[in-house]
Amino acid sequence: MSSTTNELRTKWKSIFSFDWILSKEIIFIAAPVVGAMLAQALVNQADSIMVGRLPASDSVPGQSAVGLTVKILWAIGGFLSAIAVGTQAITARRNGEHNPHAAGNVLSSSLTVAVITSGVASVIGFILGPEILRIISGNDPEIMRVGAPFIRIRLLGIFTMVVTTSYKAFFDGLGKTTVHFYASILMNATNILLNYMFIYGKFGAPRWGVHGAATASVLSTVVGLGVMVYFSAKKTNYSTYRYYKKSSIRSSVMWSIVKLSLPSGIATFLLMGGFLIVDWVVGGIGTGEMRTINQTANQIIITIMMPFLMTCVAFGTATSTLVSRSLGEKDTRKAERYGWESVKIWGGVMLVLGLLVGIWPEILIKLFNSSEVRLVEAASGPLRVIGFMLPVAAMGVVLMQAHFGAGNTLFVMIVEFVSQFLVLIPMSVILGRVLKLGLIGVWGPIIIYISMIAFLMTITFFRGKWKKIKI
Repeated sequence: MSSTTNELRTKWKSIFSFDWILSKEIIFIAAPVVGAMLAQALVNQADSIMVGRLPASDSVPGQSAVGLTVKILWAIGGFLSAIAVGTQAITARRNGEHNPHAAGNVLSSSLTVAVITSGVASVIGFILGPEILRIISGNDPEIMRVGAPFIRIRLLGIFTMVVTTSYKAFFDGLGKTTVHFYASILMNATNILLNYMFIYGKFGAPRWGVHGAATASVLSTVVGLGVMVYFSAKKTNYSTYRYYKKSSIRSSVMWSIVKLSLPSGIATFLLMGGFLIVDWVVGGIGTGEMRTINQTANQIIITIMMPFLMTCVAFGTATSTLVSRSLGEKDTRKAERYGWESVKIWGGVMLVLGLLVGIWPEILIKLFNSSEVRLVEAASGPLRVIGFMLPVAAMGVVLMQAHFGAGNTLFVMIVEFVSQFLVLIPMSVILGRVLKLGLIGVWGPIIIYISMIAFLMTITFFRGKWKKIKI
């Protein structure tokens, strides 16, 4: 029997059988990352839920403004936070090579890039944020009334978001995934308390309503960053990696991080940009009050799905670390097994959760806004369908992160570009605006987009050319 045949048999066996030893290792690394991502997602959930408890005149446009702003935040901040891909992959690779000082140089260089780029972006976001929101919302006067001050404050948080991401990527690359978990838990608890204070005017705080949620979110990210700095300053970490030294900032490492991360940043920007264009399409569905209801329903669907998708990213992040570390140890077979094992674990979890979402979407929608019956009716159909697609989304996202860990970032960027601009956007415009199929016409192409991503990530990971990439 030829070696090629044996290799294929081994591949298929790893895909369809469980390796309990590897699964336990993946879960051990992934659990804190999933918990941290879930806590981070709940920051935005808390904003939307607590704004939804305001009077309807503020809650409906307020929830739409929160949802739109979060996507704008991720289009800009997510693009810059893509340095996490290069930071984590290179850190894990150097860790696999047993070179702690080189790993420390990665954090120093990554922080330098993060501070400069995010500082500039925060200032620009504060100035131009309301104008961006006006364009995306179709100049909806109610959304702009509550959203303009909200987005100005929220985009100031780009700085803390990106710098925290730099620390997170470093510690995740070392396998110390509990560090960001602790930061996220404290950050989320702080956000809920400050939301209660600043939205409703409790404990002597001013009653700022919608933009009080933005103030709470930004202050909570400062707390999260403080926790990351605390762990980095601990003697056991600093004495090993020596990152707070001027000599640790290496232009060559900075360039390696940027070069490896840029395709991921572009992919993230394309993803969020594509969804903002979809928001623009939704902004043209209906007139008057129904137009605002459609936009708010769309934002609630996305807000509900965000924790599910972010936990897929989190599980994939852990996979990325294990894949990159294995490649650093020259064990390509083990790197591949980590990828398939992660897909089976998290795909199974999302299968169960997706069935629950698909069967009972109205219950989740009413958690965010139960005062407007038309909003629940508009959101339930698309949410039901997207819930059933969660296992497919999990497969695509987990393997996408595995490609990042291997350094195959250019491929991900190309796939994202093609699927966005040749499938998602044109189909959304045609079905949503031209054929006037409403929110189903917008979310139908999103399902095709998810399936396309999952198919291409799976096929390419199976072929295995990513094993030969050097970083």
